[in-house]
Amino acid sequence: MRTALVVGAALLSLASLGAAPEPPAPLPERMADTGGGTQLITAEAPHTGSTTGRLTWWDRRGGRWSPTGSAEARFGANGLVDDGRRAQGTNTTPTGLYDLPYAFGIAAAPAGTEVRSGRLLKDARASGRSGPAAADGPRAPGRPPGPC
Repeated sequence: MRTALVVGAALLSLASLGAAPEPPAPLPERMADTGGGTQLITAEAPHTGSTTGRLTWWDRRGGRWSPTGSAEARFGANGLVDDGRRAQGTNTTPTGLYDLPYAFGIAAAPAGTEVRSGRLLKDARASGRSGPAAADGPRAPGRPPGPC
């Protein structure tokens, strides 16, 4: 009997050493705050000096965050900086949690959309410019010219 217990304990120890680590919880579950909504967009980078990363959009269903899509992300040429320390014109992207007060796209807003939205002009694209020069770039119809 004593031998069986030792072998059993040894097998359990070996099984636990070879077990694959549990995958980390989804990013929204690891965040200090998600704003309390049921939809979230995250931008993730390997480190603060990164200029590329991953944009993921999430839906909260049944109390759990599920990724519903993703795309490559581009950040400022000088990486990411905490929003409280960031200065305009430094070619950095601020980090933090932000509300999206309006949406835009090339098609009409889907039925049930609660966020104010607008359609972009045919050749609209993000220019990355600010100030008076940005007023010359494409913009959503009905929106005044000027920086975003």
